[in-house]
Amino acid sequence: MKIDESGDQFILIPDKKVSPGELLEIDLSNMDHYDSYYDFVAEYMAKMNTE
Repeated sequence: MKIDESGDQFILIPDKKVSPGELLEIDLSNMDHYDSYYDFVAEYMAKMNTE
């Protein structure tokens, strides 16, 4: 059975390619982005040392 034939009203089938952030409507404006966990730890430790 195909998804669009399932009859499940809660399945969202996008018409175009959509990023997960858009699909879930996540606001990323207040989030800090890090390339790795170690980048996060380095910034966190630098912030803790200045306080």
